[in-house]
Amino acid sequence: SFACADCISPTPGMCQRCAASGGMPWSKLRTVAQAQRFVIQMFALGLLSLPAAGVITAVFGTGELANVTFLAVFLLVRGTMAFAVYKLAAELASGLPALWAIGAFIPNIIGLIVLLVISSRASKVLQRAGIKVGLMGASPGETPPPR
Repeated sequence: SFACADCISPTPGMCQRCAASGGMPWSKLRTVAQAQRFVIQMFALGLLSLPAAGVITAVFGTGELANVTFLAVFLLVRGTMAFAVYKLAAELASGLPALWAIGAFIPNIIGLIVLLVISSRASKVLQRAGIKVGLMGASPGETPPPR
């Protein structure tokens, strides 16, 4: 049996990687990486949905159907983004995840700051554990990187 949760360290106590990442075992780091990637993907989707107002207006005109359609697209994208932030904040044990999610739902600079801060926290945890983090987050794979 491995002494450090599931991170494959045969030494007693906590391995260096888990100690550097604040005591997170590999499975938790992998989950943080996946949650961070989800947040970044939802942010990208949010950016891509900005031109949706023009497309919706072109397709449906400026009537009530256009307004309802745009509101539905907005709520779907922002709601999914808030869920992604909630999931990442919960994995990082960053205070009240619901407050992070509410902040991410706000469609202005506050929402962007929330996304930046929570993603930055995830990047720091992953980098301390020796996982490379790129523009779209980390892709840690199924097994820990070699020491």
